[in-house]
Amino acid sequence: MVDKSLGFTGYAEPGQILALTDYQAIQVGYADIVAENRDSLLSHYGLQEAPVIEYVAEWPEKLAGWLSDPTVKSMLVSLIFLAILAEIKTAGLGMAGLVAIGAAALFFGSQWLTGLAGFVEIVLFLGGVALIVVELFVPGAGLFGIAGLLAILGSIFLVLGGNVQALSSLSISLIVSIILFLFIAKRLPNSKLWSRLVLKEAETTQDGYVSANDYRIYLHKNGVAESLLRPAGTVIIDGVKLDVVSEGIYIQPGTKVTVIAVHGSRIVVRPIE
Repeated sequence: MVDKSLGFTGYAEPGQILALTDYQAIQVGYADIVAENRDSLLSHYGLQEAPVIEYVAEWPEKLAGWLSDPTVKSMLVSLIFLAILAEIKTAGLGMAGLVAIGAAALFFGSQWLTGLAGFVEIVLFLGGVALIVVELFVPGAGLFGIAGLLAILGSIFLVLGGNVQALSSLSISLIVSIILFLFIAKRLPNSKLWSRLVLKEAETTQDGYVSANDYRIYLHKNGVAESLLRPAGTVIIDGVKLDVVSEGIYIQPGTKVTVIAVHGSRIVVRPIE
């Protein structure tokens, strides 16, 4: 611990943090020598004849170090999720699945070599994948799939550090993967699983579907403004009180109006001149 209240006579007043140059450190006994190189350091301690073993990082360590870069890790996580989404949409082709497996192997393998990923994180990830596979073949009201997704997210979160920065990095990777997927989704064939997950049918008015309240029956009908329209307010049409909007102008209460447009539940009126 640093206690700057003590000071150091001749070098730092009480309340100041002690800062020494290399030669000052020797003078006060905090250092033994200022060595120009390794040979002079070994000579000072009488170790000039001692064997020197130098560690040289091999390509696996260099690759693991590069893959541990925060930017590279985020890219790998994005690639994992993007490949999973693509595999769900194109189930049967297998290419996206292989990409996801490769990206996951690089991500977890590099973190295993650097000591950032342990047995628990890897088992959690594999367990999550297994649960998603179970969900595809065993109806479980989505419970297996949700549990699997949470397990995968949890494993990646822990490998990234398990802190606020890890949560931020994971969120960014998810957003990037979803955006990229939206760009390529139309170019990918649809699987049966994707067809079950995505609703393709639309209930349109052309097919006879209408909302609970079909306000189109008031189109071109006349009424009276009950409240001040500025531009929203209420009018009375055929004895029914309706929420309406004007075309942007104020309409005084008691003014006769006509309905000129209906967009869903939005009724647009105009004063009758």
